[in-house]
Amino acid sequence: MSNLVIIDSHIFIWGIKREDNSNQSLDVQRARTLIEILTQKKLKIVIPAPQLAELLSGCTQDKRQGLLDYVRSRYQILPFDALAAMKFGELLHSTLKDNEVREYFKQAGVVKARMKFDCMIIASAITRGIRCIYTQDMNDFNRYSKGQIAIKSLQDIPAQVPFEFPEEGDSNDDD
Repeated sequence: MSNLVIIDSHIFIWGIKREDNSNQSLDVQRARTLIEILTQKKLKIVIPAPQLAELLSGCTQDKRQGLLDYVRSRYQILPFDALAAMKFGELLHSTLKDNEVREYFKQAGVVKARMKFDCMIIASAITRGIRCIYTQDMNDFNRYSKGQIAIKSLQDIPAQVPFEFPEEGDSNDDD
């Protein structure tokens, strides 16, 4: 199994850029904890090109290059190539043809542009053999991915990394 994972844009912003609103403090802490857990488990965070575009679109011109340089220096950027485009077409087509999904999006106010970005991210992950995607948008990502990749919720992450006590007799003391 791959050691590569994707964190969605919200988790990136909260956990790496450390930006938040006051009402998101628990999600911010969970995002930071998730990144710490991934690092401890030696799992590598990758950024799909469509997600990078999404992140850069949220920056002012004077900060865009700095964010791009930061991402390039720390993360692998997954290209959106012909294979990902084929998978994207499949995912988006099946999503748009599913009456239950269309009704959900209508009620939830999901716009097609957001749906496209998310499907591109999922398609990139599937075609590159990514282990899983961590997201706060479980409903949307599960609907788009059609079970082709593991989708994990930020809500399942504790606010702090759990501390594990060593078992008796595991001490390194030479007493």
